Amino acid sequence: LFFGKIVENKGIEYLIDAANKLWKTYPSKFVVKINGNCQSWSSYDQLIIERDAFEINIGPVPNERVADLFCESHYIILPYKDITQSGPLMLAYNYGIPAIASNLPGFLEHIRDKEHGYLFETENANSLYNILCEVIKNHSSNYLTMKESLIAYVRENYSDEKINKEYSKMLLNI
Repeated sequence: LFFGKIVENKGIEYLIDAANKLWKTYPSKFVVKINGNCQSWSSYDQLIIERDAFEINIGPVPNERVADLFCESHYIILPYKDITQSGPLMLAYNYGIPAIASNLPGFLEHIRDKEHGYLFETENANSLYNILCEVIKNHSSNYLTMKESLIAYVRENYSDEKINKEYSKMLLNI
């Protein structure tokens, strides 16, 4: 799943390139869902060669559809060129969905590579392609373990109790 506003810094062209190539290796073994608003979708749409590899919904995503999108997906894919914050990553974590993301500092602090997600070289479609191949080859043996690891990580780091404790610590130090 690629979810959210589609703008230049989100690197969706790398995902499209990797998925086109992946379809030649693993036809009918995956679908890349692209959901979100985009002002210039035609420039990305022309990059799509393997139409069957994609399920595309360009436009606003109704709130009542968000949970279904995440729960129907195995991974969130974040091929960003740069990052400040990532709402889609935290949404995915809320639903126990592992991430496949660029190895940017903002993702490195939240994703443990091959433990509860995957990291690939930023702005490198071949690196993303290699990770996607690994994901498909090892899905049946790795996916449930990865989800369990992610759920434990989220509980440890983002639970209400953890956040309250961190806020209290911060307020005591003011």
